Amino acid sequence: MAPQTVRFAALGLATVLLLGLASHGRAQQIPGQAAHVDTAGTPPLSESKAASGLDTVSTPSVAEPNATHQPHGMTFRSHPYPQTEAFFILDLGFVSCVNSQPFPGAHSKGRSLLDIGMMKNLGTRWAVGATFHDERGDNEGGAGLMVRGRRWLGDHTAIDVGTGFLSPFDNDPFDGGGTRTAWINQAELRLGNFGSLTAEMQTWHVDYNPPYYQVEGEPDHGLLWYGGGEISYLPGVIAYLAFGLLVVATWD
Repeated sequence: MAPQTVRFAALGLATVLLLGLASHGRAQQIPGQAAHVDTAGTPPLSESKAASGLDTVSTPSVAEPNATHQPHGMTFRSHPYPQTEAFFILDLGFVSCVNSQPFPGAHSKGRSLLDIGMMKNLGTRWAVGATFHDERGDNEGGAGLMVRGRRWLGDHTAIDVGTGFLSPFDNDPFDGGGTRTAWINQAELRLGNFGSLTAEMQTWHVDYNPPYYQVEGEPDHGLLWYGGGEISYLPGVIAYLAFGLLVVATWD
């Protein structure tokens, strides 16, 4: 992981944290106003009873409505509506390629993942948004943007699907993976605000330079399938910081 990339990711993480804290401070509860009942010109209850001769008949009282809770405009962690209208995404994880060979020139089958973004609830069951997506293997990987959709299954579980493009870090097939911009699709089973189970599909296309690097009969494009998991929010921040310290401590 290059030092400038570490700084960029750390800056993005700090921005998300500051925005999350600021939005949390602005969130407030606004009690509902009690219904106004115009009693002008209404005789006292005792007088009306006396006039009607129904002293033993009582009139049921009307209770004031309970105070209502207005949804937060933005929260750091994810919740369905009406708990919040929008929320941040912060995930860090790891996936491993299930293909026998990721692609010619690949250095590793595993990749670390980082997603930073936000989503907006469209109602009690659906949310949409976008994230910056970064993934890295052994001297290979890429970064890009993904659009995401979420189907809430309950207050704490959801299914996320996303699609986008991943731009590679290097164009040399034998120095960093060497794929063209890839189409990436992702599906996640969200387990509350702790983490998720992740499945991922990517296209790949290698440009051999010079062309004789390509072995006869060897493909130059295909599909990659990954499986793994991610951790979110505070556990993700702790893991992110620990990973960053490990990279700095082992950097040559």
